[in-house]
Formats: sequence, structure tokens, C-alpha cells
Amino acid sequence: MSSELEQFVRAELRAMREQLSKLTGIMMGDPSDPSKPGIPIRLDRLEQSNKLKNKVLMLLATGMVTALGSAIFIAFCQIVAK
Repeated sequence: MSSELEQFVRAELRAMREQLSKLTGIMMGDPSDPSKPGIPIRLDRLEQSNKLKNKVLMLLATGMVTALGSAIFIAFCQIVAK
């Protein structure tokens, strides 16, 4: 009976090692396959994308404020000129 238990435990440990190996591969990525990046690389890509989006939104907001300010200034100049 102890040999059956020992075989069961060894089989379970083998399965756990395989699962751990798969999870490690997913987390760290596959260096030989650039199409399978790990979590740190994916996180960095998301951060870079977020920085770019923030810059674009800031430029759009600045342009809208400038356009609104110009429209108000032009309207004010027309009112004063009358």
C-alpha cells in the first residue's frame, strides 16, 4: 500500500511541476518566441501605450481650449469694434 501511495505522490508532484513550469513560462514569456512576451513586457507595453494616449489627449484638450479662447477673443473684438 505504501508503494501505491508513493506512486500517487510522485505522479502528483510530476503534474504539479509541469503546471508550475507552464505558469512560469506564461509569466516570464518565451525568449525564443518574441510573439509570446511575459507579463513584465506586456505591462511595459501597456504603460507606454497609456503614456502616448495621455499625450494625445493633452494635445487635443490644449487645441480645444485654444480654439475656444480664440473664438471668445474674436467675438469680444467684434463687440468692442461696434
